[in-house]
Formats: sequence, C-alpha cells, structure tokens
Amino acid sequence: MNDILSSVDERTQLAGNNRMELLTFNLAGSQKYGINVFKVREVMLCPLISEISDSYVKGIVHLRGTTFSVIDLNKVVHETPLPMDSTYLIVAEFNQTLQGFIVRGVDRILNLAWDEIHPPPDNISTENFVTATTYQNSELIQVLDVEKVLDKIAPNENKMDTKLIDTGRKYTDKREYEVVICDDSSVARRNLQEAIEKVGCLPVIFENGLEAYLHLKERKNDRERMDSLLMLISDIEMPEMDGFTLLSKIRKEAEFIKTPMYMHSSLSGDVNEIKAKEMGATGFLNKFDANQIAKVLNEAMENKEKERKNTNKAVQLQDRPI
Repeated sequence: MNDILSSVDERTQLAGNNRMELLTFNLAGSQKYGINVFKVREVMLCPLISEISDSYVKGIVHLRGTTFSVIDLNKVVHETPLPMDSTYLIVAEFNQTLQGFIVRGVDRILNLAWDEIHPPPDNISTENFVTATTYQNSELIQVLDVEKVLDKIAPNENKMDTKLIDTGRKYTDKREYEVVICDDSSVARRNLQEAIEKVGCLPVIFENGLEAYLHLKERKNDRERMDSLLMLISDIEMPEMDGFTLLSKIRKEAEFIKTPMYMHSSLSGDVNEIKAKEMGATGFLNKFDANQIAKVLNEAMENKEKERKNTNKAVQLQDRPI
C-alpha cells in the first residue's frame, strides 16, 4: 500500500489538473469512506498503541522517531469504538503535524476528477462528518471532513490579537470590503467567517471552487462590486473544482490580475507553497491561524486605500486648469 503513496510530486500535479486520488476504507460497517491521498503519509496494520482514557483519542504511537496521537474514527463518526484486532492505521499530515486514524480495513486508491466528487446530498445531516460523496461502480463513497473530526476532538479557539482587529476596523469603518472564501469543510468556512468578520469585512461564502468561479465571473463587469472585492481565500481540495484550477482560471481574467488570492489549506509543505506561487497566488495560508488571516486582510485594505489616494490625486491633477 505504501508504494502507491510514494510520490508527493505526482499527487500535487493531480490537484493542478483538477484531479485527486482518494484512499477508500471501511469503519465498523460496509459503508465506504475516503480521504485524499495527498494528506496520507503511510498506511499499515495498526502497531502497538499506548492507550489513554480519552473517548476519541485511542492513545499515542511511536513511529520512526515520531510520537503522535491516534484517533478511533469509528468512535468519532458513530460513537462506538472499533475492536482493535486486525485494524489499520492511516498516518496523515495536517499543517506539518502527524495524526493517526484507526480504521477497520483499507480498500484501494481511486484516481478521480474533482467533477466526479459532489457535495453531500440534503438527506445527509449537517452533523455528519461527510464533506463530499462520489459513486464508483454504483457504490456510494463518503469523503470524510477530517477537519471536522479534528475540531470535534480539539476545537479551534479562533483567538485574534486585538491590535489586528483595531487596525482592520479603521479601514472597515470607512467602507465595506468583501472577501470571497471557498472551502468544502464546514469547520474551515466557520473559522474563516469568524476571522473575517472580526476585522469588519464581509465574507462571501462558497462550498467549492466552481461556485466561487461562477460568482466572480458574474461580478467582474460590475464596477462597484469589483471595488468592494478585497481578496479570494480558497481551499485546495474541493468538489467540482479544486483550488488550483480556480486560481488558474481566475488569473486568466484581466479583471482579477491584481486581486489578492490566497490558498488556504491543511496540505502543508513547500511543494504546495511553490506551486501556489507559480500559478499566481499571492500567498499560502496554513489552516488555521486567525492572526495570519487578519494580517493579510489588513495589508490588502491598506493597499486598497493607497490605490484610492493615488487615483484621486491623479484625477485632481488632470482637472487642474493649465
């Protein structure tokens, strides 16, 4: 199984071409679940775990010189623990931190286009941990919102420096700034919304890149709405259209050449940051740092104000009598 996970570079190229690889697995029942292979570092039979009393964290494991916690996914999703006989361990990385997930069995890796992956249907509860679904040979596969899993165990406090809030309010007290955000994770959307609203900006929220792309295309000929657009913050992994594809399409539109665009992802590593910059991103933001979000918002608002002043000066000079 780990031979298939060997090439990080190849998986990065998949994202740039609106494709992804999905590792499928089972929990206690027959339902198939999935996780993006790009997050996965290793898959193995579950090693010896130093068990602790936490209801969701099964314990900790020492592997190749690194110690990290291990989560019982079935306990989180279905509130019943998995029996530990013949279970597998999926080792994944989020924001440069390793995390282990215990599952019943690992199935296979699927190479899919993002337009084959769709938002969950309405009959799946919002309390569920499913962020997307796909069908393979008429079988439903539910893609887990891992950020929501981690948030259930250790909720993000979303603290922000009051100085950053005060700086942002100096700008937003004068005029309204809109920030377009797109992310298929409900937790990520909530965290971004809270951070953006704290500095006084208005979040315009979408669940995938395609929705955000259509919105931006629709507003580009509206001068007033373009003037209020501060930036785009996009996840990389999303149904319908991934973040790199969205970035590539938007940068081809003359109206958005100068619009700040940040990739916001738990897919840590230099490979993603380099790729984001090469494709025209203003920067790369790791999930989730409220102060980092506030800093880029404040910087963008400061730049907008400078542009307005320069434009006004140029107009005044033109109108001055000779």
